Amino acid sequence: MRARLTILAVTVAGIGLTLGAAGRAQTAQPPADLVLTNGAVLTVDPRDSVAEAVAITTGIYEDAKVDMPLPPGIQDDLSVQIALMVELLRGHTPDKFSLLSGNSVREYRYSRDGEETLTTPVGTIQTIIYRSEKQYSPRVTRFWCAPSLGYIPLRVEQKRKDDIEWTMQVQSVKREP
Repeated sequence: MRARLTILAVTVAGIGLTLGAAGRAQTAQPPADLVLTNGAVLTVDPRDSVAEAVAITTGIYEDAKVDMPLPPGIQDDLSVQIALMVELLRGHTPDKFSLLSGNSVREYRYSRDGEETLTTPVGTIQTIIYRSEKQYSPRVTRFWCAPSLGYIPLRVEQKRKDDIEWTMQVQSVKREP
């Protein structure tokens, strides 16, 4: 099963980064309304730090209305990969991220899980593996991040106990000048 994921918008250090349909990055100076991949709208004001920005998510989840404030630093399934890259580029291994999951916020713990050289369509590249897990959950998600490529996760895999539920692997990397 293949899935196509599109980042609508992310905010890093107070700068809105919007990816268009062609994948071209455009910066937006705050204040700006950013629509996150989970449908939340984040308004960033230049007088606020990113940590002070408030987001609200609204919608329907399993036939129930959802209208809840989101805590600072909240991520979704895709933006957490970007947040992980940003932290690793800063020289930090994050210990946790909070993710919006349906109608609740869940905390996931992160830890370094080893190193591996991957042979991918991008080439043979050294990676550092990070694992993510929620307390009391049988699922573990692992990210093979390539330091030489800015910690892009070249592979992401989720397992439930010993069974692989899904795997994603980067097929190409193109850098814009």
